Amino acid sequence: MGLKKIGIIGAGPAGSFCAYKLAKAGFEVLLFDHKAVWDKPCGGGLTAPVWEQFPELMPLQEFCYPNENARLITSTGHKVEIKLANPLYVISRKQMAQFLLDTAVSAGAKFIPKRILKLARKNSGFELEDTDSVKIQVDFLIAADGVNSLVRKTFCPRWRIDDYYFTLSLLAPRTMNPVLTVQFFHGLYGYAWIFPGKETLSIGIGVRMRTHKLDKIYSFLEQTLDQTPDTGISKEKLRSDARGFLIPALGFSSLRAQKVIGDNWALIGDASGSANSVTGEGLYYAFKTAHLLAQALISGKPDGYQHEWWGVCKKELAGPSLWGSVFFHKWSQKIFSNYVSKSASAQKLASQLMVGMRLKRTEIMAGILKAFFGG
Repeated sequence: MGLKKIGIIGAGPAGSFCAYKLAKAGFEVLLFDHKAVWDKPCGGGLTAPVWEQFPELMPLQEFCYPNENARLITSTGHKVEIKLANPLYVISRKQMAQFLLDTAVSAGAKFIPKRILKLARKNSGFELEDTDSVKIQVDFLIAADGVNSLVRKTFCPRWRIDDYYFTLSLLAPRTMNPVLTVQFFHGLYGYAWIFPGKETLSIGIGVRMRTHKLDKIYSFLEQTLDQTPDTGISKEKLRSDARGFLIPALGFSSLRAQKVIGDNWALIGDASGSANSVTGEGLYYAFKTAHLLAQALISGKPDGYQHEWWGVCKKELAGPSLWGSVFFHKWSQKIFSNYVSKSASAQKLASQLMVGMRLKRTEIMAGILKAFFGG
């Protein structure tokens, strides 16, 4: 392909990891981000597939708190304590971002703390313009600039409003020892969480866009605080410090239609819509898409990235995009509450799914049937 210089917009998990892999392979990599590094108040959960597939990320465990137990609060108010199938590692996004950025720079990537405002075609590549009107040319452009990606908006159709989760969350110092908690609510497409990290505590809620007004979303999250008094967080602090942001939760039609590579440009991480539309898991897919694109570029076959990306989607993301509305339906939640509160099989299945275990459909159905028949 003759690619010499690669520009990556966004030094989050996807952008920095991709920069590391490409720089290590000998590419000239320019990594742009005007606000790196920052502490995004998301759950920060790293699941088992991250460590299994990307051993170079194992040093991140130093910054993680390994949650081995969890509490499920169902929409009918049942509280269920479960042993997780694998530890769910919760990390400070700021510490993770700093580690990944340092790793990319050590591999040879050049970090440029500037915001890219404009992009235009230049020969076969792109000319990027930052906030100081400095223009930089690159041969290939990678968008790792999140859910509001400039590159995606330039080359791809806009997502529908219901292709997003609105999340409201708070990151606070961890002063007590709460258990990792997930709570469901009657009539809510989404869930609330309490994720204890090593030094911080993430408290938040994710809901399908435009399904509830902001005050109602706050009230859901306050219910979680009421049922989990060992957070050390007051409702007043929640109201004053919680912040809202968007994450992708693409429906099947949007996921199937998403183009992630074009004429010398590509999308990775949240910019590509790569997240589980039921659980909201996105960090694993940030690393996965960065890895797949880097492999495609290193092999000299960038167009293969679309095929590899859809292979992951078909196997892991298409299902949730289709049955999410069924799972969160009020009657499904009642059934879920009934079985998970009584059945060891249902609790085991829930614990496996919570930590990101990639179960086959037959394994999921076997777990459901076993729970249904009293297992």
